[in-house]
Parts: sequence; C-alpha cells; structure tokens
Amino acid sequence: MVISSRLYWRSDLKKGFFTSLLALTVSGQLWAATFSNGSAYVFADLLDWQVREGSNVQWSELISPIGTANPTVQLLDVSLAWNTGYRIGGGYRSQNNWDSVIYFTSYHTDGSDQVLAPGQLYSPYIGNFFQNNTNGSANGPFYNAAGIKWKFAFNTVDLELGRTFKIERYLNLRPYVGIKSAIINQNIYTTWQGPNTLFLGFPIPITTFASATENLSNDFSGIGPSFGLDSTWPIYKLSNGSVNLIGNFSTALLWGLWRYKDVFRTNTASTVTVTGNDVNGAAPMVRGFIGVEWLGTFSKADVNVRLGYEGQVWFDQVQFNMLSSGRLNDIMSMQGGVLDFGVHF
Repeated sequence: MVISSRLYWRSDLKKGFFTSLLALTVSGQLWAATFSNGSAYVFADLLDWQVREGSNVQWSELISPIGTANPTVQLLDVSLAWNTGYRIGGGYRSQNNWDSVIYFTSYHTDGSDQVLAPGQLYSPYIGNFFQNNTNGSANGPFYNAAGIKWKFAFNTVDLELGRTFKIERYLNLRPYVGIKSAIINQNIYTTWQGPNTLFLGFPIPITTFASATENLSNDFSGIGPSFGLDSTWPIYKLSNGSVNLIGNFSTALLWGLWRYKDVFRTNTASTVTVTGNDVNGAAPMVRGFIGVEWLGTFSKADVNVRLGYEGQVWFDQVQFNMLSSGRLNDIMSMQGGVLDFGVHF
C-alpha cells in the first residue's frame, strides 16, 4: 500500500548543490591566487557535540492502564548521544589582511531505546496507523515491546572571504561574507513486537503479523549566503605570542530541499509506504563560539590552539509527519566543546 500526496514543486537542487560546491572550491582558489606575498594556513577542529530536537519526544506512546476510561499517556523520548566530529580547512591571507578560507564540517551521532510494556505501546507514526486499517476508521495496533535507533548525519562546506581590522592593540575584528552548503540526513528505525487487538473495549483491525518495523527518513540539502564577525581580544602578552579571548558569531540563509518517507513493513511482507510533498524553502541558521586561544610565534610559522564552546541552531529542520500533529516544523540545535589546532605558514 502506498500513501502519497501530489508534488507541487520539483527541484534539481541536489545536482545544483554539488555543482555549486565545485564552483566554490575553484572560486576560493582564484581569490587566493589574487593575493601576492601572502601566507597560507591550515586548521583542524575536534568537536564534542550533542544534538537536541523537539521531535525526539514522540517516538512511542505508553498508554496505561489499558481498558480504563481514564488512561495515562506517557510520551517516550530518545536522546541523541554526545559524539565526536571534526572540522578541517585551510585558507590564504594577503599582506593587507584580506583572507579566503574553505572548510568542511562532519558530525554523526545516534540514539537508541528499548521498551517492554505488554499491550500498552503505540506508534505515533502514520504507517502503523494504516496497517490493516486502509480506510482510517479505527486505530492502528498496540504492541508489547518496541525499540528505536535514531541516526543523525551532518555535513557542511563553508567558503568565506573576510578582512581583519586591528583596533589599536585591544581588539581584532574580522567581518566576512561567504556561502554555506549543507546536507543533513536523519533516519528513524523502529521495531514493534506482539501486536494487541483490544483497546478500551473497542476492536482494532485484526493483525496477521507478529512483528514489524517502521523506518522514517528526513533528508535535507541546501545552499545559501552566510555572514559573520570574528573577534579576538588579547588578554595576556607572552615573549613569543599571546593569550586571547575569542568570540565569533555567524548566520546563514540556505535555500533547501526536504524529502520525507515512511515505510512500515511486517514480518508477513505486508508494507505501507507513506510519502509527502518535497518541501522547498528557506533554512535559516545561527552559530556562535566563545573560547580562549594560545597563539605562539615562531621563526617559520605561527601556531594557535583554541578551546571553547560552540552552539548552532538550525530552524525548520525537522519536517517529517506525525499522526496527531501532521508535518512537523521543528528546530534542530547542536552544542558542545571545540578543540582547534592551526598553523599559519
């Protein structure tokens, strides 16, 4: 069985996305080539982040006691684990403090949960509701046990062109403009065991299976302009360097494409497939970083080490469908520690 809605807007965004990335890389090299007598730099960041999403709270519903007129409904959530990621990049700086930089950020994590509650577990997703219930006149089945595995993959490429301004010896400011591209994929894998056919005395459609899986995908890709301001505040002068406070802020507005799919499959080879309209639209985000930096000056290179906290907020990122609330439009946030190591030749 396939449930779908008509697609009103179609887009070749993904093809354009990868083409744009290639163009950005070439553009960055051309910008660097225009600088004479400048210097190159490379850097690598270790990220220790956690992702939070409002939609995590409804992967399953635990309803008890079954068979009463006043049951209690508990919404079961799953937390995405703290995990490590990385950011690598490089750039070129001219003698008059113009610079271009390109970098890649990659972060993956997941979350899982298992629940045993005989006859009390219900799936809030659409595929379960329509199993053996094609006319939508009854509830979907309840279950004795359920589990979830939520996978999250985040990859971005940024190209920036900026200039550093020194305000006496107290502050360095680097405003910049750029282009940000992103691919953010989320997959929700759920398992359901032992369907139950009675709830509050009303029959639920007869089930002919013993177990089932329901898999949802929420995939995003987008590209758009970015703007930012980096600031450096020297707080302690060393013989061959300095200790600085760092405060950075940026924002971007991507034009993106969201794709959604929900497949409910039983052990008897019965399948319900739910698809929705592709969503094209704006995807705003903001990012902030605060930390401390050690900068060492040597004969052939400058070395810097930074330790700080970074937070990102991506608006309207969660776009999959729920049975009770329809298509979601939730915020996705990422936050945690960053350890950065850079060399300026």
